[in-house]
Formats: sequence, C-alpha cells, structure tokens
Amino acid sequence: MKIIKNINSLLIKIVFVLIFSIFFLTRLTETPLDPFFDMTEEDLNTSYEDRFVIIDKDRKEIPVTFPMVEKLKKGEKLQLKVTLPYNLESEPILLLSLDSFEDYRVFSNNYVLNEKKTRQEGFFSKNAGPAFIEIKLMQHLEEEDLIIEFTRPDTIDGKIVINGAYLGEPGKVYMDFLYNLRIEILILIILLLVVITLHIMSFILRGTKSFKKIFYFALFASFIGNWFSMQSSMFYYFLSNKMLHLLMEEICLLAGNIAFINFILSYDSIKNDKFIKGSLFISILLSFISLFLWIVGILEFCVISTFVTMISVLAMLKALFILLQNYSFTKDREDIQLFFIVVFVVIITIISILTYIKIGFVSRIAFETFLYVSGLYMSFLAVKEIIYYTKYAEKSELYESLAIRDKLTGLYNKNAFILDTEGNKDINSSYAFIVFDVNNLKSINDNYGHAEGNRIIIRTAELLKSTFSESRKIYRTGGDEFTIVFNPFNRKTIEDLLKEFDKKVKQSSLDLLYDYRVAFGYSRFNGNLEIALDKADRKMYEKKTELKGDNNAKL
Repeated sequence: MKIIKNINSLLIKIVFVLIFSIFFLTRLTETPLDPFFDMTEEDLNTSYEDRFVIIDKDRKEIPVTFPMVEKLKKGEKLQLKVTLPYNLESEPILLLSLDSFEDYRVFSNNYVLNEKKTRQEGFFSKNAGPAFIEIKLMQHLEEEDLIIEFTRPDTIDGKIVINGAYLGEPGKVYMDFLYNLRIEILILIILLLVVITLHIMSFILRGTKSFKKIFYFALFASFIGNWFSMQSSMFYYFLSNKMLHLLMEEICLLAGNIAFINFILSYDSIKNDKFIKGSLFISILLSFISLFLWIVGILEFCVISTFVTMISVLAMLKALFILLQNYSFTKDREDIQLFFIVVFVVIITIISILTYIKIGFVSRIAFETFLYVSGLYMSFLAVKEIIYYTKYAEKSELYESLAIRDKLTGLYNKNAFILDTEGNKDINSSYAFIVFDVNNLKSINDNYGHAEGNRIIIRTAELLKSTFSESRKIYRTGGDEFTIVFNPFNRKTIEDLLKEFDKKVKQSSLDLLYDYRVAFGYSRFNGNLEIALDKADRKMYEKKTELKGDNNAKL
C-alpha cells in the first residue's frame, strides 16, 4: 500500500509539472522572435533602426543595424544616440543588452528609470559582463535625443555588442534582442527537471527511516536552489534574456526553500519551531503565487522574489540562533553540518544584497571567488557527509533494533512495550492486555542448563507468534514473561485463542523430560494502564498456582 501511495504521489507531481511547463512555455512563446512581430503595415514603412545612431571616437554618426559590434581600444569611449519619436502617446521603454563594457552614462532632460528614480545625469551601473539597461521614458511633446556613453575597460581590448529593443505602444515590440530562445528554453527545462526530480524523490522518501536518503536529496537540492539563485552573473552568461534569468532565479529559490524545509525537519532541535516552518511555508506560497501571476501575465514575478529571499534568510537566521543557543553543534555532527550550511547561505545572501545595491567596498571578483570556492567546499562536504551518514544510518537502524527488540526471540522487548503504552492516548477500553509466564523456568535452568532454558523461551515465543495474529505486537517483558496488546477486545476471541495456545503448549511438551507449562491471564483496559496490568498479573498467578497443583488443568 505504501508503494502504491508513493507511486500515486509521484504521478500527481509529474502531472503538476507537465501542466506548469505547458502554461510556462505558452507564456514564453508570446515573446516575438521576429524583429517586426505584431507590426502594422504603417509601422513597417518606418525604419525604427534609424533612431539608433553610434557616435564614434571621431564624433561621426553611424546608423545602427542590430546587433551592432564595435571594436574599441583600451579606455576609448563610445556613444549611442537614441532619437525619440515626436509626441509620444505612451511611456515607452528602452531596453539595451550590452556585452563587455565597464561604465555607462545617460544624458537626457527627461527620463525615469524603472526603479522610479529621476536623475539628470550620472553613472548607473558598473559591470564586467553582460547586463541590461532598462529606462522608462516620460511623456513629452518634443523630439529629444538620448545619449548613452560606454567606456571600454582599461584592462582589455575587445568589442562591444549592443542589442536594442524599443517598446512603443503597450504590447508592441519593434526590435527584439533575444539571442537564441530555443537554447535558453532547453537549458531552463533541463535545470527545472533536475531540481523538481530531486524534490519529488525527496518527498517520496520523506517519513522513511532512511535518513541518509533524505539528507542526500535535501542537501543537494538546497545547495542548488539557494546557492545558484544568488549567482546573477552566472545566469547572465548562459541566459541572455532577462526574463528567463529572473524566472530561473525564482524557480531555484522555490526549489531551495522546499528542500530546506525537508532538510531542517530532519533535526529535532529546530523542526518544531513555528517561526521557521511558518516563514519557509510563506516563502514557498509566495513563490508559487509569483510564478502563477507571471504565467497569466498579471504581475512580474521578480517583485515578489525579493520578499521570498528576505523571509527565507530570516528562517535560516532563526535556525542558526537555535543551534547557537543549544550549544550542541560543537558535539553533534548533524548540527555541525546544518550550522555550516545555514552560515553559508546567510553569508552569500548578505553579500548578494550588498552587491545588488552596489556597495563600493564589495569586490565583484572576491564575491564570485568566494561563491565558487564555497560551492566546491560544500560539494566536498556533501560527499563526505553522505559517506558518513550511509554508515551512520546502518548503525542507527542496528542500534534501534537492539533497543526495542529482544535478541533471543526477536520479539519486542520491555523498552518497546513502555514506548508503545505509556502516555499513549489511543489506548482505550477496546484494548486488552494478555500476560504469560513460563512455569518452572528456574528449575529447568538449574537442572538442565541455561541453554535448555533459552530453548524453552524461544519455543514459547514461536507458539505465541503462531497462535496470535502478526498484526498484534508480542513483547518479552521479562526473563520468563510475555505480554500481548490485544485490540479490539472480544472476550470469546481471547479465550478461544488462549485455549488454542494452551493446547499447543501441551503438545509441545510431549517430547520433553520435564513439565513445560505456560500460565496466562488477561484484563481489559479500564483507563489506568497500571491497574489493567496488575489485574492481568493476578489472573496469571492464579493460573500458575492452578497449573502447579494440577498438570491437567483446563482453561
């Protein structure tokens, strides 16, 4: 049944992934591949490329045909002039994709950045790799030139590649700057399937005793989600489209949150903390809402992703605080592992935030070096811990078996009986307790040796297992004592089974040189475990006395 349930759960998740992928790809394909997609005949008569002009180092104006490639020497500057149309009816957006430049400045009298910041002139970005300029222009009634100046870094010779997109009326894209949408979709789908596969397997294994497997999948999925979601520059190298880059960050962040919940719930020290579970649950919910709103075209999902990141970091900080408060991470290997993972994620998140707001003292090279070195260290640590937990899980299962199983008979022992009964609110008046005691076991040990006594104990256990259903737990609660928790209570059924058991004991004693009998007694649970067991014991001792006086005693 458990296997069937897991298969059903897997099928449901696969269906969900397929539905999501269909909606996602449908939404994604709305992005035009043709530069003149969705243009009227009147639009086609106008050359929008004429509005982009390169001002070279000799101050000559050169018309731009996208993509434009210009080779510059070290330290040289290049200006791009954008002539805006006369009497705009809407607020257009100018999008530029730029490769291998250092600084850029924008000169204009009227413009508003997409961050809602109004400026006259200044630096807006420092970058060493591909980036995007997104400028939202205010409505104005006169033609105006927008000058964007690029500077070649002093350290390299090379080329500047400029791709532009001019958005006029809502819904019309006159120039598109997607490089290769098919490759980007392929990369996205592969990464998406890898992450989701990890989570599906993690959820299937959730609740099993194989902690090593949960640890394996949760650790790697958390690593993938939380580490790579912070690496904006890395996604830009592979995904030229800003929309795909942001979506990948959101998916990885969602994956990391789901995996991190699986991961921390493996630890007793923090799994019951309501703030941690609540925060991560909210972050997952927001991620799903964000993706859904983007799929249906209502909202840009990147708006919500900032809050998701902040909530996730708060949950991780709380987990770190609990570990520090308990002081157990210095001794417990599991807590040491979790401690380093939480610290790692928190540090890279803080550095990412500092880099995002462009704090001057944060070195981009140092930041990326830290990420990659830390990533290699985390991979090494993960492999090392997987090896450790493989051995640990095997020993743990062995220790658990020894703790609740009787080594001689294989039955549950007194520890298991206490764990199953004391404080168990599920035990009610429908339960009964049957106790058994082997007669004259001490005499058998004294006269025939302890090996013979052990054989009698094993024989009694086998007779109990053959008489009572395997669904009922049988415990060896003492040297010669056994207990069965019987549910549901039925007096006739119990007495019939005891008669059958007594008959088997008599038949089993025919080949022995000594008297082998087993006394028993039962009692219905009356709300007090101790009283019920005491009553069953009294009946068992009455039977024991009766058996000693008459070897042919009947039930």
